[in-house]
Amino acid sequence: QRLAETLALGHRMVNMPLFRLLDVDMRKHQLAGTVGVTDFVGYVVTMDLLEGELVDALTTDRPTSPGALPLRDTYMRNLTAALNVGDRMCAGGALALTAIARPADAFRSEPDYLLLVQERSGHVINAARRLAVIPKGFHQPLTDFRADTQVGATLRREMEEELFGRDDVDNTVGEQRHA
Repeated sequence: QRLAETLALGHRMVNMPLFRLLDVDMRKHQLAGTVGVTDFVGYVVTMDLLEGELVDALTTDRPTSPGALPLRDTYMRNLTAALNVGDRMCAGGALALTAIARPADAFRSEPDYLLLVQERSGHVINAARRLAVIPKGFHQPLTDFRADTQVGATLRREMEEELFGRDDVDNTVGEQRHA
């Protein structure tokens, strides 16, 4: 149903590979993990639907208790299931809030920070027309699967796309806007 709606509404979707978290290793000062590769469509028709299910329930005053949200009950029925990332599709995006320090000037008597936020396109399948921080993007491999597993690689790529207009790696946008 989600794929049919996507086609009918003219949303842009490309079935690109995505990194999928298979295991997490938390140490004293380091977070590490094991990843595999899945595809975007597999994510879109499973775990990406969880947010919409919860938002629908909250905005219509329906219960959110166990048994009331079928997708959550299927994929994240309890804390053990939520923490066992290898037994479910654990894929998605990387995001960071960009805060640029600005000194006081004639318009602002105090120094402050410029926070970069954008409204997502209405033509994307994921979080259309919602506000999102910059950078925000799906954690996916481009060329070097091993090097691209670093979350920082995704954040740098998204910064290049969203702030500096790099369009050779983003195949889902039409008109580019640059910060």
